[in-house]
Amino acid sequence: PAMTTTVIPGLTGNLPFYYVQLSSLNRTSWPIFRDSQRRLLSARPGLGMAVTSDLGDPTDVHYKNKKPVGERLALQALAKHYGHPVVADGPLAQDAVLVDGFVLVDFGTQKGLHASDGTRLVGFEVLDAADGYYHPVEAQVVPGVSDLIRLDVSALREPASVRYAWQPYTRANLVNGAGLPASTFLLPLR
Repeated sequence: PAMTTTVIPGLTGNLPFYYVQLSSLNRTSWPIFRDSQRRLLSARPGLGMAVTSDLGDPTDVHYKNKKPVGERLALQALAKHYGHPVVADGPLAQDAVLVDGFVLVDFGTQKGLHASDGTRLVGFEVLDAADGYYHPVEAQVVPGVSDLIRLDVSALREPASVRYAWQPYTRANLVNGAGLPASTFLLPLR
């Protein structure tokens, strides 16, 4: 069937739409759904997503701490609709490249990538095509380049893809300089 477009008198352009990515919860399909929500961002202009994987509860879909969700949605509107110079998005992976025993994950224009809890970065896994399994890998911000993460894949035989925060309830801890968390993602390696 053909898709129809509703025209609202007096409204021009694309209506902005901001949504909340699923939080962490022990439901097996949630990493896939979170990644589909990330990919939805490129569907049309005017979309924005507040990442909440850091706010979830392993057993309760209605987690208690809602204030950060509202603040993250407000940042979306302030930056994308009202043009305020605020950081509204958490890190969104753009590309992953295999180089000399390392995978470099590019986060585009993100600045100040770091672990939210001040410890080591967790949540990165790389598929070894030789055994068909994803393996947790050591991750660190590339010194002097605040938008690249380097993953050590020297122990893997055939690195094929990288994923992040792929557990239903995740403790993944990558944030940007504004403290906004990174989205779940799955990317093939180039």
